[in-house]
Amino acid sequence: MILIIEFIAKKLYNFQMLEEKYRNIKILCIEDEDLIRENQVFYLKRLFNTVYEASSGSEALELIKDKKPDIVISDIELDDINGLEMIREIRKKDKDTKFIVLSAYSTKEYLLDAIDLGLVKYLIKPIDHETFYPILLECAKEIYNEKSDLIE
Repeated sequence: MILIIEFIAKKLYNFQMLEEKYRNIKILCIEDEDLIRENQVFYLKRLFNTVYEASSGSEALELIKDKKPDIVISDIELDDINGLEMIREIRKKDKDTKFIVLSAYSTKEYLLDAIDLGLVKYLIKPIDHETFYPILLECAKEIYNEKSDLIE
């Protein structure tokens, strides 16, 4: 595991960082596989100051309620709940949080479900920096602009 993290650190050393004004956006990463989640969180902490993590849907629901993250990045197949079902539950009360789903599955049923839930993106694993970073940047810009509009 240390070798994987060292490899990622070296690869990410020169990647473009988010502007400081976007770094205060709160992120929640939901993944039930520990090593994958640890790598995702390691990557996200290079970009954002506040990164929460959950290994289950129930843990994620509590974090969303308590911490109110701006962006939620979730797997579909979680141990205790389907990630899309979790998002459907959250959407009943929260239409603003940005959701990005990472999945190994590209079934028609999942894709149609994802459209109805208003996801930012549905990405098929594995995901690399060149694919993921522009999506995160676009989300960060939208959230920053929305928050700026509320202040004015």
